[in-house]
Parts: sequence; C-alpha cells; structure tokens
Amino acid sequence: MHHFFRQRHPSGLGGVHLSTLAFVCLVALFVLPWILLAIRPHHHHEVDETGVGNAVVDAGQEVRSGSFGKLVLTPIVISPVDRALPPGWSRPAPATWFFPGYDAQKMDDLIASLEIDDMLRHALADREHWSVAGEGLQIKPSVETIFALPTGARDTLYQILSRDPRNQAYRHPWSLETSNFESSLTDAALTRETRDLIRRVAYTNQSRVFVSDVNSVVSSIEDESEKLRAVRFLKSASTYLVQLSFNEASDIDTLISYWARHRSVHETRPILESLDITSASIDITHVLAPFARRRIYTYPDPQAADDGVRRDCHWSSLNFFAVNPDDQLGNTAFVQEYVLEHYYQTSDEPVYGDIIFFTTPDGQTVHSAVYLAAGLAFTKNGDNEHQPWIIMDLDDIRDLYTAFSHAPTNPQTWRKKGGA
Repeated sequence: MHHFFRQRHPSGLGGVHLSTLAFVCLVALFVLPWILLAIRPHHHHEVDETGVGNAVVDAGQEVRSGSFGKLVLTPIVISPVDRALPPGWSRPAPATWFFPGYDAQKMDDLIASLEIDDMLRHALADREHWSVAGEGLQIKPSVETIFALPTGARDTLYQILSRDPRNQAYRHPWSLETSNFESSLTDAALTRETRDLIRRVAYTNQSRVFVSDVNSVVSSIEDESEKLRAVRFLKSASTYLVQLSFNEASDIDTLISYWARHRSVHETRPILESLDITSASIDITHVLAPFARRRIYTYPDPQAADDGVRRDCHWSSLNFFAVNPDDQLGNTAFVQEYVLEHYYQTSDEPVYGDIIFFTTPDGQTVHSAVYLAAGLAFTKNGDNEHQPWIIMDLDDIRDLYTAFSHAPTNPQTWRKKGGA
C-alpha cells in the first residue's frame, strides 16, 4: 500500500506526496459564492461596469457521449466580482522577492548565470535593494527591472521564488493556455498599452503562459476603470459550461446509475428522468452534489479567511459529496487518515466521484480533483482566493501541473470504498 501525503508546493498550488506524512496547503478561506451573472459571446467581449463580474462564451462547442449521457461543452472564461477581488487591489504593494537559502554570494552567482544585458544585471545586483530576511535574501526590484526581465531569466527567477510561501504572487501565478493567450488578451477590452504591459511580464512554461507580476501591471496603469479591467483579466479562469442530455445509446436507468453514485437515487432520478421524457438538456450542475453545485464557477470571499481552515484542492475534493463540509479535511493528520480509511487506488477507468491525484515521477503529488465524466473534473487550482471552483479537462489539469512542477505529471485514480 502506498504511504499517503507529503505536501509539496513547487508552484504554490496544493500538493500531496505518496511517501511521507506532511501535507501542507496554504491559505484558509471560507467560501461565499459570488455568482458570475453575465455570459457574452467570446468575440464580442464587454466589460461589466456594475461590479458583478462576467463570463465570456467561446463560439466553439464540443460533444462527448457515453454511459453518462451526452455532454455539450461550451468553453467560457470567468472573472471575479468586485467583492471577490483582494483588498487594496487598486493600490498594490511593490514587489518583494524572497530567495530561500540564498546569501549574497549565491545571489551573485545566480545573477551571473542569467542571460540578460549588463544594465539589467547591474540593477539586479544593486545591494541597495537587498536585505537579509530569515534564512534567505530579500530583494525589492523596481518596476522598471521587472518589466525589463527577458522571458528566460524571468522563468528561472520565478521558479526559485515559487518554492517559498512568502512569494505568494509567484506561487500562485495567473495562467492560461498558450494557444488562447493572445485571443483572450484581445477580447479583454484593454487598451493597447495595458496589453503590452501584460505581454512584457508574461512567461511561458510548457503549454501555458504565466503572469506573476499583476501588481506591477496594475501600478503602472493610471485610469481606475482600466485597472479594474486588468485585474479581472489577470484573475480570470478558463472553464466549461456543460449541458447534459439523454444519450440514445443507453437507457435512462444507465444514466441514473452513473450520476447517482454515492447519493440516494431519489435525489437524482427526477431531474434525469425529465431528460428521457422531454428530450431536453440541463446544466450538469443540477446533478452534482450540493457542495459542488453551490461553489461551481465562483470565487472564495477574500474577507472570510480568518478561521484557520485550509480550503484547498484536497478540502474541495474530499468534501465533494458532503452535505456539510468537514473542515478537518484541511488538517494534515486527519486527511492522511481519512483518505487511507475511505479510499483505495484503482487502475480502472475513472467514474463520477473518483478522486484524481496528479503525481510526478519522483512520487510527488501536486493536485487533486473530482472526476465527473468524459475526461472532465471538478477542481480548485490553488488554495487562495484568486482561484475559483471550475470544470476542467484532465489533460489540461495535467498540463497545468506539469508546467508548475517542471516535471511530467500523471493522474492516479482513488475510489471511495463501498462502491456507489
């Protein structure tokens, strides 16, 4: 049997290790759902000035069918409402870099290894911006220095910064698929100057683009409305709206059997039987457990983070079927015992309700999500208020955590004991 759970945060996103006990995820957040109220065509994006946030619908749709029924996937991008934005977002603090385990000589060696010009090298090596902090070195780079970093040097520096929880912006960077970055940036209704600022601080790792320097971008914008648009864009997340309808290849009992796992059939049967009778489709959220139904497509409330509970990917995954979330699932020792007691690893194809752990070749597990159907999963990609609860494709989750971990990640399927 695998030993379960040791936390690792190469990227700042939640993680588990299958060899030792030490499971640590960062920020405690109480969830209040801020529903995103507007859906607009992807190529006609408008900024909502009322403060309720927005969602952008992509024109392309995809259909996936199986024993789970027929799913119609519509790509969307969601962004937070005003109240879900971090306090002080319009007047962000200057960047501070903390390099764990570094002294002056080690930092000089690192700077010397970077492929940068002499002017930038001199700016980074300026001792006026250095200070000893704990067991490491702290640097306060200027905004000009941050914007001057080339992509390769930025990626090298930010990989190091991502290893320490004091570097929150670098442990939890905004990211988007590389193939969607330019189109999404164009659709964000930002000025050309703001788009250029974002491009200058963006860096690519694997198949994704990352932005850690949100504060530097925002502090360089004078217009308050433009600042809001930039912040919303850099706190946005790609996901899917998913419509479920009856699949002619299977009978209604098969459909009910799939979606009623771990729940009473009487909770699921009425809405699913309506699909057979009316040939209609419903949003997939109607068949999800209440925990997920309440949170999907929403952001946590950043002002409700004082109760000491870690509500991260694992808290979200293991509470998926809970009527009342168990906050002990944010506790390292309790989670260790809970998973081994209630779940087992399986090589079977995943089904609704299975927990998917994403692991690296050295045994590090960097994320968990709940399998839904057709390669889709319910996930919270991070343990802070900037990350919403969304639906993602497993391949996209794997790519995301491969980029964060700088190592290949693969899914492991863990199933709740006792069957359906």
